[in-house]
Amino acid sequence: MDMKKKNIILSIVLGTLLLVPTSCDDFLSETTDNRTEIDTEAKLESLLKSAYVDWTYSILAELSSDNVDDFGDGNPYTSRFYDQIAVWEEELDRDNDGPYFAWNSYWGAIATANKALAAIDELGGGQELDKYKAEALLCRAYSHFMLANLFCLPYSVGGDPADKLGLPYMMENESSLTTDYDRGNLKDFYANIAADIEAALPLIDDSYLDVPKYHFNRNAAYAFASRFYLYYYRGDAEDGQARLNKVIEYANVVLGSNPAGMLRDWAFFADLGSPDPDVYGNQYINAEENANLMLQTSVSAAYYVWGGWGMCCRFNHGSALASETVDSNGPWGSTYNLAYFTTGVYEATNVNKVVQFKYPELFEFSDPVAQTGYPRSVYPAFTAEDVLFNRAEAYALLSGAGNYAKAVEDLNAWAAAYMMEKTANEDYARQTMTVESISDFYNDLTYYTPERPTVKKELHPDFTLVDQTQENIIHAILQARRITFLHEGMRWFDVKRWGIDVYRRVLARDASTVLSYQKLGYDDKRRALQLPPEVITAGAQKNPRN
Repeated sequence: MDMKKKNIILSIVLGTLLLVPTSCDDFLSETTDNRTEIDTEAKLESLLKSAYVDWTYSILAELSSDNVDDFGDGNPYTSRFYDQIAVWEEELDRDNDGPYFAWNSYWGAIATANKALAAIDELGGGQELDKYKAEALLCRAYSHFMLANLFCLPYSVGGDPADKLGLPYMMENESSLTTDYDRGNLKDFYANIAADIEAALPLIDDSYLDVPKYHFNRNAAYAFASRFYLYYYRGDAEDGQARLNKVIEYANVVLGSNPAGMLRDWAFFADLGSPDPDVYGNQYINAEENANLMLQTSVSAAYYVWGGWGMCCRFNHGSALASETVDSNGPWGSTYNLAYFTTGVYEATNVNKVVQFKYPELFEFSDPVAQTGYPRSVYPAFTAEDVLFNRAEAYALLSGAGNYAKAVEDLNAWAAAYMMEKTANEDYARQTMTVESISDFYNDLTYYTPERPTVKKELHPDFTLVDQTQENIIHAILQARRITFLHEGMRWFDVKRWGIDVYRRVLARDASTVLSYQKLGYDDKRRALQLPPEVITAGAQKNPRN
């Protein structure tokens, strides 16, 4: 792909006035040439702190996924932005949690990473600067990866990635602004991400990080690599076996052969016994928690949307959907076994919410006297649970009795951390899963329909699963992932890469009846968010629509 003229991205990013202040030392308000010259290691280290976005996909991705229902246009607790995103419209209203700010944030982080890489070259490179180079490469790769997963179609569904629109891969410290914009294709784009990751991993040395959990420390880097290669898989046509082996190899660096010590003790949350949701939220994002591999900050209303507040109540996770998530049975046992730290159930006029408290209230005061400012969030970008699921899925996709057994072993490790071994009623003791018990559970289920929902949804990847056993283990992993990452946005990426149809059901106010629904099919091109209008006006090719 010709990478010569892609600078229109920076002309949009650097020339755009954000609605909220950034935490990037006003990076976005200055052109590349006007920033401080990076001529020392200390300045380089400081610059890299701005190579991380101040944005989260939690609201955007979760509202796009099958983790919310529609409680009707008569519900007053909503906004135009939430209404548009939840039914996959083009964004008309701008919101700090929306695509416009995602685009700006990720490209801004990429520009910072490239500035750092250029500075490393100007400083002469060498082993003493390799650790900074690794961090810059990982930041660049991750921001490109997230842009692809938001603004492009999935790699593994809907045909040859060489025929899908990609995005320019920014490899240079751009200082001039042009109007030519070549999006290239998704296959080349992913190959560039892989190259950055592979160049970075041997150079990682996180001993210099003052707060490692807010940077690409070693565990976070290998967690990212394991996720990337799983998303990079689309069957054996493209080095599929090698990519799955990399998922396992990199996951092993984080987890080892016994992941129990890395996983979150979910029962601990259940025992906190506090009436204050912030107690749970603060513990969930605790940097001392082994399971939290990398934390990121954002300007976001996630605390209010995914909490017990009258905000975003038209489209939300209510009692009907909870039967597919935190109130669902699985091959591990009954819903009574689930030891999720706490769940708030809010049922009142115009409010039907079932929420997990993952986001504490954080607020940045721009004017302490007037008590005005911006809601903020901290969220785990990478966790040990995510890495465990990546490894389990890779084992399942490699197929064969031995690999299936390893996938189930990882699922049992998750269940042991997430669920109570026994309940007051012995009928609900946690079940140790086997390949056979998983197959029996999902074989007994019909595929999901809007009127008869189940946790088993049809999958439409470009590759063919080898047998029903393999499909059933994948169903178990996807169900466990959906439960674990509720409100975090991760479900949207699973929906995209596995080709799962999304039905946006309109429910009666008491959630007892499905009144109607819209469908986002697995091949619907709206799964790629539309580019910001300024970028399209400047010459970028639009994402097509059905």
